[in-house]
Amino acid sequence: MSIVYGDYTPPKKIVKSTDLTIGIFFDGTNNNMNNSNAKEYYNKRNRGKKLTDKEAVSASAYDRNGRLKESSSYHNDWSNVARLYDVYPVELAVYVDGVGTETEKGDAVLGAGFGTGNTGIIGKVEEGCEKLANTILRQNQKNKVIPILYLDVFGFSRGAAAARVFLDEISKKPNLGSVNFKNKAGYLGYYLAKKNIKVGSVQVRFLGLFDTVSSYSKYATALPNFDNDATEIPLHTLSKAKSVMHFTAENEHRNNFSLTETRVGKTREFPGVHSDVGGSYNDGIEVVKIIEKDFMDKINELVTKLINESWYLEKQLEISMFSPNELKGTRKLKKTYSYIPLHLMSEWAISAQKVPFNNAKLEKTKYSITGDALLMRVKKRLREYVLHNGKPYKFAWYGAIHEKYKGVKEGDKLLAAYKQEIQEQKDLRILRNEYLHWSADNDSIGMEPTKDRKRKKF
Repeated sequence: MSIVYGDYTPPKKIVKSTDLTIGIFFDGTNNNMNNSNAKEYYNKRNRGKKLTDKEAVSASAYDRNGRLKESSSYHNDWSNVARLYDVYPVELAVYVDGVGTETEKGDAVLGAGFGTGNTGIIGKVEEGCEKLANTILRQNQKNKVIPILYLDVFGFSRGAAAARVFLDEISKKPNLGSVNFKNKAGYLGYYLAKKNIKVGSVQVRFLGLFDTVSSYSKYATALPNFDNDATEIPLHTLSKAKSVMHFTAENEHRNNFSLTETRVGKTREFPGVHSDVGGSYNDGIEVVKIIEKDFMDKINELVTKLINESWYLEKQLEISMFSPNELKGTRKLKKTYSYIPLHLMSEWAISAQKVPFNNAKLEKTKYSITGDALLMRVKKRLREYVLHNGKPYKFAWYGAIHEKYKGVKEGDKLLAAYKQEIQEQKDLRILRNEYLHWSADNDSIGMEPTKDRKRKKF
């Protein structure tokens, strides 16, 4: 045995640096999963159930900030972004409250109405950067050097716009003349530097968007122009993402809900309106107070159209007595169609970039549609479109299908295709009447339809 005399300096312990993967989820306008939970806790308490201290605080926040205002974030169900966050590894997931909302606080007019202010699109990007830096710190207490930070990014509505602006933010180069932004990656670089975290590079593996609606105005104004916000905020710096998937709503046609297309990656258009695709509807009665206001001949034309296209049954429509006449629609609708785009976004993200969603929990436990034969057929049809480049699922007149397969008889190879198309159209008609919403309402400020009831796209 050899003995060494004198001072001894132990060798430095080498901590191996490792890459890190985190998911960041930007919720939509007036969507806040924590506020939705607060309402559930309030109802739980009213049923005589005991709450934890944390649940009691949330229940009181609902009572104070949301109970009397049905349009508040507290009354919405979880969006598909919140549902995806719920099945991502919890220690590696960052949730950003929806635009216009803050957890357990009242909703903000500037954020919800114009996408600006502290709870607006830009504000949520900064909030996301700070929360992301905090999550990185928790995962990397011992070694504050990360060679590669991989990100999975998701967003709905204005949250989709925030997700897109976030990609621009983390793509920024160092500003050596700035005290706060002398590091790369904008606000993310700023918050990482504050925590003494060094990141070699930031790579976006996957960008998953549900129906991007930016509706942005820097200032509050009586007549905001929400048409093409890409001239005001950076919505097209998407090349940083290895894989981009954008789910859009075919039947959305509100004037203030213009779609900002992605130009890169893949886009899939789903039947339904904005929140049919992005989630957040509850089961229940939908009342559209003024579908249209016009003279009787025009109203009757619209009634015929709505019935023929299977949005409404005759008994679900009501015309006021006095001219100009108002058309009102009332239906009982189910929320579960929104689970289909949820399932398919998860499945695509897993197959494209191995995004670590717990798909079994998503499809079989929390958001299952296995008990609904109609939705299972619809999902099968849309899955072929989304994952295997099948044809879009569009409304078609029966007459056109009969003409297409005119002369087909038993034993013909085309007979199965003919029967399949007829069944798909029957399913779509039921889907429209019992599951898909009619979001445009002339009685609600900001929810008015476009003049031609066609969506504006930019």
